Amino acid sequence: MIKLTMPDGSIREAEAGITALELVKSISNSLAKKVLAVSIDDKVMDLTTVLDKDAAVQFLTFEDEGGRHALRHTASHILAQAVKRLYKDENVQLAIGPAIENGFYYDIDMEKRLTDEDLKEIEKEMHKIVKENLKLERKLVSRQEALDMFTKAGENYKVELINDLPEDADVMEAFTQFEKEQMKADMEEFAFDNKIDYMIVSELFTEYVFHGTISDDDIRKRLTAYKLGLLKMTKLTKSVKTFVTETYNKYKAEGE
Repeated sequence: MIKLTMPDGSIREAEAGITALELVKSISNSLAKKVLAVSIDDKVMDLTTVLDKDAAVQFLTFEDEGGRHALRHTASHILAQAVKRLYKDENVQLAIGPAIENGFYYDIDMEKRLTDEDLKEIEKEMHKIVKENLKLERKLVSRQEALDMFTKAGENYKVELINDLPEDADVMEAFTQFEKEQMKADMEEFAFDNKIDYMIVSELFTEYVFHGTISDDDIRKRLTAYKLGLLKMTKLTKSVKTFVTETYNKYKAEGE
């Protein structure tokens, strides 16, 4: 067990390996809905950060500077993602997308000159992306891995920025995110072929993404409404589990 010191001086014990998000949910669901980031020993981190040792922990909302920064920084990346989606044929090149004191922006180079109407469409696409609740994964990569990733993606400005970093900057953060359009189509096709509700497949997939596993019992509970015989239930349970696992691995590999 690890000891986590809260802002009021109280100490909570938790299993080593718990994420900041899991910790705040164990404390208060209402707080978890407001939290945007976490401060661990005075360093602002995202909520997927694993807690594996004693530390001082503070959960940050929009009322805190660190929370506002996290929200705005995330929003800048959603902006870039929306532009990439809408104008994928316009040779979009991304540079930097920082949070600033009163908002955020992203430096983008593209062949199309954006109009006021385009900005409205971009904002609409950003709202759509937020509603999709895409899974975001944080990982540490080497300088070379980051260069390889952005070179493969054709992001020339990102490659230039990495090359301009100090030589001792050998490790950096990278975030990958699942795009759901093709994934949703795959789920809909699987659900149609097996004569079950698409939402059952979607919910099981989400559970797998966040917990890394789904049990046969979880699958069977969602399929009970179909009143299947034992043989059909066993076969469908296995098919669903295989589909969810393979789909996760497929899109995770494409995001790396």
